[in-house]
Amino acid sequence: MALAFDLSALRALANPQAAVEDAREWSRLVGVVSDSPESVVHGYSQRRRIHRDFFPGERDARESLQYVRLAFDAPRYVYVGTDERHRATATAAGWEYQPVETAAEKAGWELAGEDGDGSLLDRLRGLLG
Repeated sequence: MALAFDLSALRALANPQAAVEDAREWSRLVGVVSDSPESVVHGYSQRRRIHRDFFPGERDARESLQYVRLAFDAPRYVYVGTDERHRATATAAGWEYQPVETAAEKAGWELAGEDGDGSLLDRLRGLLG
């Protein structure tokens, strides 16, 4: 299976690094995609020591998913996201969609609490409402 996390899905997890490492046990490829710039995805991944098998580069999430589907052969392609926009992105790219809450429940991953994963941006969002 090829598994792609949207950056927002990783931010919704209490321990995104552990979730990615766990996913490696049963996925051929694991990556992170986002509509945010690659520098944001790279910085987040680097700070949390998340190893990615594929990178969005200058592509948006849909383009990244389409590229991975063309470049890598896998029996399944699953995109873990957080909202209906991500579901539409998955469908447009020919991927299955899995809400992060469902994926976390099935895999035994803990969701982040109200403070998010502890990133500065999540803490600021909490302070600013």
